[in-house]
Amino acid sequence: MGVEKAVLLDGAADAMMSRAARNLPKVRYYGVEGLNVYDLLKFNHALVSKSSIAKIVERCGVEG
Repeated sequence: MGVEKAVLLDGAADAMMSRAARNLPKVRYYGVEGLNVYDLLKFNHALVSKSSIAKIVERCGVEG
């Protein structure tokens, strides 16, 4: 994908994806429940799954 440092966000944490992401030194993988501001600021990119968008909005209390 051409990114060096990234946070991967998914609707729910997946054990297989978590293990796979550990092989990438500059990548962090979280389900929406693990989302935090520190990692969003630390990493250059956030790759967000389509299924996580509604959950992020719900968690942040934003009304559309």
